[in-house]
Amino acid sequence: MIALFLSLTACSSDVVLQGTLIGNPSKGKASLAQGDNVQYTSASGYANSGYYIRQNNTMSLPNEVLHSIDTTLDLLNPDSEIELLKGDWVGLGIDFPDGIQIEGTRSSGGSFSIQTPPLFVVLGNNDTFTIDDSTYLIEIGKPGWIADTDFEGFEDEQIVLTSTDPLSMYFQEQLDSTSGLYVDEDADGELDEDERYSGTVASGEEHDTTDTLEAEIDETDFPDLENVEEWEEWDHAEIENPDTGAETTGCSGENATIFLPLLTLLGVRRRKVRKS
Repeated sequence: MIALFLSLTACSSDVVLQGTLIGNPSKGKASLAQGDNVQYTSASGYANSGYYIRQNNTMSLPNEVLHSIDTTLDLLNPDSEIELLKGDWVGLGIDFPDGIQIEGTRSSGGSFSIQTPPLFVVLGNNDTFTIDDSTYLIEIGKPGWIADTDFEGFEDEQIVLTSTDPLSMYFQEQLDSTSGLYVDEDADGELDEDERYSGTVASGEEHDTTDTLEAEIDETDFPDLENVEEWEEWDHAEIENPDTGAETTGCSGENATIFLPLLTLLGVRRRKVRKS
């Protein structure tokens, strides 16, 4: 059924579920997005593979390319590196088969330890996006994905959540769908204000870009409210969405965005294979 779904949704009828590594990897880094009134003391996870979906107009190349990562990432260490495959892609999924382990403290007092279920971090764009020789940063989750208030109702000062805890599963969903891929201009492994303002190269389905768009609108040079002629001449097109700057090369945007359920299904399928 999944193979049939992929064959119907991909840009080419030739769907390869198991691709191979091609080309030279690009430099990448990874970090865990900050929480709200929580402080991390450690965060790490084993990244097994990257799954890349391409817009494919030729029968000679696979639609899905598998890239072996095989790296344990310290998500609090700016020097922690992850290889990303260069190319023009529709979607990218990073597989953390064992989930990630997060420990920290809460501003209201006490500590927490979280072992998430397996993660399949999904990233994409409304159009194709390009990974080139730049340095990139994968921010796992988005700022505020976890908050001190999430632990309300727990009586223990030291909260321990296993991978089967409902709250851990909620955090898994947040991390799977809200992460973002950014260009790390200074290659320092951290997102500064300008890099975040520039927007994501690709992001999860639930990644919220409202703050970025509002900031761009606030800095737009609008005409004088009382000058009608200026408003008539003003080009409204100067406000651009920073997250849709990639060129389209083949499939329409409608077909390109299908990568989200596609990659999600791939993640579910691979988790089931591991369990069996």
